[in-house]
Amino acid sequence: EATLGIDLLLEQEGGVFLTLASIYEFQGDNQKAKEYYHKGLEMLPNHVQGRRKLLLRYLEENNTDAVIEQAVNLLKIEPNDAVTHFILGAIYKKKGMFDEAVKELKSAISLEKNMSQGYIQLAYVYLRQKKREEAVNILNKAINLSFCNQNMEVPLLLGLIYLQNKQYEKAVEVYRRILWHSPNNQEAWYQMGMANERL
Repeated sequence: EATLGIDLLLEQEGGVFLTLASIYEFQGDNQKAKEYYHKGLEMLPNHVQGRRKLLLRYLEENNTDAVIEQAVNLLKIEPNDAVTHFILGAIYKKKGMFDEAVKELKSAISLEKNMSQGYIQLAYVYLRQKKREEAVNILNKAINLSFCNQNMEVPLLLGLIYLQNKQYEKAVEVYRRILWHSPNNQEAWYQMGMANERL
């Protein structure tokens, strides 16, 4: 019973610290907010919302090492959190840790099939690794999703890769699909013109 009472006290105190962190965050004092998030999470290490908020504070500061630490901790208690996998993958990409980025971004899109940014970031990692075929394959998986969401970033990137690979007919086909969905897309008109000149 004594242990139960101590656990309840720690939980209450941890909750107070997390509440204070939220208040400081609301007031714009991110330094104090982070301090109290850390104090609260020492007592409540599995508090998902507190971990997420602390991760976002570090993300806003562009503190990549702290983001990685918080994302890894969060994934220990929420392994199926697609957004955290995505954030971790994007940070790994930024740091040039491409194998780790691929692993996390693949996890993100396997958990959230409609996450078009996950496909885009994964394609960019493959391009940085000089794996154009893998980039094309992942973009082809995402292209229909992009057209449904009216997000032309995926097909524009795919068309550009086809242009760079001198696959001009495939590039023109992609640009035509873009223009069917978005007739005023200047980038697609320009790149299609470049592809047509080379046919």
